[in-house]
Amino acid sequence: MDSDTYILVGRRDGGANLINLRSGNIELIDFRFNLANTFNSFATIGESVYIFASYFHQNSFFRVSMRTKVIDFNGEFNNGVIGGHCISVCYDGLDHVYLIGGRKGSDKQHLNRIDRFNCRTNTFEKYFYQQQQQQQQTTSTSSISNKNTSSLLSSNSSYFIISVYLNGLIYSVLANEKSILIFNTLDRSIYKYQSDQLFDKTISACTDINNNNINKTNNNSNSDNIYLHSNDGRFIRFNVNSKVITKLNPIIEQRVDDFLSMVFHNVSEHENNIYLLGGTQYKYHRYSVENNHSQSLPLFNNLNTNNNNNDCGASIISF
Repeated sequence: MDSDTYILVGRRDGGANLINLRSGNIELIDFRFNLANTFNSFATIGESVYIFASYFHQNSFFRVSMRTKVIDFNGEFNNGVIGGHCISVCYDGLDHVYLIGGRKGSDKQHLNRIDRFNCRTNTFEKYFYQQQQQQQQTTSTSSISNKNTSSLLSSNSSYFIISVYLNGLIYSVLANEKSILIFNTLDRSIYKYQSDQLFDKTISACTDINNNNINKTNNNSNSDNIYLHSNDGRFIRFNVNSKVITKLNPIIEQRVDDFLSMVFHNVSEHENNIYLLGGTQYKYHRYSVENNHSQSLPLFNNLNTNNNNNDCGASIISF
C-alpha cells in the first residue's frame, strides 16, 4: 500500500496545520502551544516530529506523533543545557539531534552553543561552547584566515536559518550574513564558508538531504543540496560537496519580512518538489525542482483555516 505524505506546519495560535499532499486536505490540530520562533526548530525522527522550544515555551520540547496527531511527550531541557527560541536543529539519522545557536528570553540574548539531544533517552548534552579554545578558519572565494572560535557562533543580529547534517559535518546557514558555518562533529573543529552569491537576508530554507530513514531515500545524483530563498525574490541551490551555487527561478517574488518554512518532497526518482509555506499573508507555493518553476496552490490557499505560519516551523513525513 502506498504511503501518504504529510506536512506539519506550526501556527502562532497554539496549534498546527496537517497537510495531506495526496488528498490536499488540511486538518487543524490544537496543541495549546504557540509555535512562534520555531522556523528552524522542527526535526522529523521516525513517525514523530520533535519541536525544540518556542518563544513562549523556552524551556520545553515536544514530540508529536504523526499517527495519533497529538503531543505524546512533553519534556524540559536538562543536564544544564539551555532552551531558548529560534534554535536551529538537525538530526544525524541515528541517536542525536544537534541544537545550534538560538536566542534566550525576551531580550533575545544570543546563545553561543552547539548542544545535542539523545532521542532514545530524551536527555541533552553540552557539546561545544564559546569558551572552548580551538581555532577556526574563515573560507571565502578569495581568502582564508585564522580567528578565535568565539567569533563564529556569537552574533548580535543573525539566526541560523537551517542546519543540515551530512557525513559527520553540520552546515548551518546564517540568516543575515553571506556565510555558512561548517562544524565537524567528530573532532569539533569549526570554520565559516563565505560567498558573495549567498544572501544578506535569507528568509526560508530546506534541504534534499534526508536523514530520517523511515522515509524514501532521494536517489537523485544531484542531491546533497541546501535551497535558500532571500527576502527580495531570489532563490539558489547550494551543493554542500562541490560548494557550487546555482541561481533558480524564485518561488515568491514579493518582499518578505518574516521567516517562512520550506520543505523538500522527494516524490520519485524523477520528481522532486519544494513547498514554501507562507500561510495567509504569503500563501502556499509548490516549486518543481526538475522544471525550475513554481505555482501557487489555490486548494490550500482558499481553505478557511488559520494560516498564520510566519516564523513557525514545518516537517514533512511519509508513512
